[in-house]
Amino acid sequence: LVETFDLTGEEWGLGLGCNGVLDVLVEPLDNSLDPALDALADGDTAAVLTVLDSDDDAVGVGARTVLTPHEPRTSSDRRALPDDAVRALEPVAETAREAGSNTVETVDRAAGDLQVFVDGITPVPELLIFGAQHDADAVADFGARAGLEVTVASPRGARADPDYFPHAHHVCATHPTEIASLVDQPERTY
Repeated sequence: LVETFDLTGEEWGLGLGCNGVLDVLVEPLDNSLDPALDALADGDTAAVLTVLDSDDDAVGVGARTVLTPHEPRTSSDRRALPDDAVRALEPVAETAREAGSNTVETVDRAAGDLQVFVDGITPVPELLIFGAQHDADAVADFGARAGLEVTVASPRGARADPDYFPHAHHVCATHPTEIASLVDQPERTY
């Protein structure tokens, strides 16, 4: 269900709202996002394609397909987008997937046009802190508050204790020559 809130009218008055139009997709909580969450857990990106409006009686609002770098995925809770619509949206979905951006696209089809929300989802960036001095926890705290997945890599085994770095998600001991082994996704690691 898509609800539109038009905040440009007089009824909002007194400077409330953004003086714009807001479309809100209201949908049931189901497992249709599980393929996207699985991709994120594997360190992959995903693009979630969700139908917002449809002129095709066979494709309802809320139909969904998740595109990952490896394959399209659907869940058992939702009808998938038709294959021709997925193929038409693949270039836009790939761009959204890699950039973590979103857009609304219209797919012109013989069976009926579809308006599709394309939502690119990327894994959380990682912050790798090499060193285990007292300032490392302040940096870990800052990184965690900024929404990063924080790893503290200590060159000294005795300091590789999570109790020293309560703000880090992971703490490990490693030698400086082995630091590269901690980086799974260089493009998303700081």
